[in-house]
Amino acid sequence: MKNQEENKLSGSYYTPHKTVQFMRKYLEKEHKLYGNMLEPSVGDGRFLEVFEQGGIIRKLVGVELNRKKVEHLRNNGYSGRIEIVESDFLDFAIKTKEKYQLIVGNPPYINIKNMENNSKEKAKRICECFQLSKSLMKNLWVAFLLASVSCLKKGGSYIFCASTRVSSGSICRKD
Repeated sequence: MKNQEENKLSGSYYTPHKTVQFMRKYLEKEHKLYGNMLEPSVGDGRFLEVFEQGGIIRKLVGVELNRKKVEHLRNNGYSGRIEIVESDFLDFAIKTKEKYQLIVGNPPYINIKNMENNSKEKAKRICECFQLSKSLMKNLWVAFLLASVSCLKKGGSYIFCASTRVSSGSICRKD
């Protein structure tokens, strides 16, 4: 029961391996080579493991807030193409100058009433950057999707496991 409550508060709901495999295969069908990929909420690293295989990605950057998970991931023996960054993704997105051709993952689903105050403030600032109403911020995944868009290269793509409240499909940055 404790793990379920921790998962609820941290938004940790791991993507089934079959879904991660499907996402990679879907992208491989585009026959496109992505120079760099970002995974904004690495968790146990399953996206990194699957996307490291095959040749569609040259460099993978994974961002994870939880120190224990970061230590575990850094000791996993990944290739030199994978970099693990210990950071809150919202902070990372605001500070990074790097842009990514592909962003994949499963953002945390944390209801606003369970979010820490500093996370709420960062999420609302991200809404303001996109000239959106702060009232849109009902769940942390909204801020993750918006922050991810800010990290995309022009013409870049992202593919996320999304709530049924989000329309499905691939979104491409056009500007």
